[in-house]
Amino acid sequence: EMEELINKTQKVDFQLHIADLNIKIKKENQVHLYRIIQELVHNGLKHGDISKIDLSAKEIEDTLSINYRDDGIGLSEEKLANSTGIGYQNMKTRAGILGGSIQINKAEHGADIQILIPNSP
Repeated sequence: EMEELINKTQKVDFQLHIADLNIKIKKENQVHLYRIIQELVHNGLKHGDISKIDLSAKEIEDTLSINYRDDGIGLSEEKLANSTGIGYQNMKTRAGILGGSIQINKAEHGADIQILIPNSP
């Protein structure tokens, strides 16, 4: 739904790529994952001056790997550490609740963020 709504605006090209997944995320934890993705997309739309979002999900060794990339102004750990907002901290907290992590990858242009969430037992 998020992809469809954003693409309807015709301001941002949102590409979603989801591989076949065997990962199981407990129902009560699915909302945390959705909120992380929602925050990434919202931040890109609000602050990133973006025209394109690529979001992909695949399974790597029993771990869900979600990659968010955009073509905006980019961000870094340093930029986020100096931010007055709480969005990034909320994303890190939610990933921690899921036993996972968020990593900001260095990119020449735009944002490149990876979320890793282990399979729920």
